[in-house]
Amino acid sequence: MPCLDAGAAGFVQKGASGTEIRAAIERVAAGHVYLSPELATLLVNRSARPVAPHTHLSHREMSVLVRLATGLTNAQISDELSLDPRTVSTYRRRVLNKLGLSTNFDLIRYAADHGIVVETPRIDAMTTNPGN
Repeated sequence: MPCLDAGAAGFVQKGASGTEIRAAIERVAAGHVYLSPELATLLVNRSARPVAPHTHLSHREMSVLVRLATGLTNAQISDELSLDPRTVSTYRRRVLNKLGLSTNFDLIRYAADHGIVVETPRIDAMTTNPGN
């Protein structure tokens, strides 16, 4: 929430009663944080949502994941990102570990399932004769 990110120590809603405002001021003055009950519930519900593991990947790990998921080899990724092939292999291993996966196929499925890459149509489906 922007106000808390900016350092606010308390938050009451616009229609709060005088009693609630007084309690908030006393709590903040005592060095504590005050959140209206509605806001506290909202924040708890928001933090209870599961977070996808790929959100914890570094920028470089994510770029390697995307390229692996689109079918590039480590050598191709190495060329594209100007990295040593061993470095790409290290990033691949880190991504697999962080996502709890084992193979490149697992990476491709994960990326497709989470909208990181869009599944491409099968080639044989693209070769049908449009006139038939």
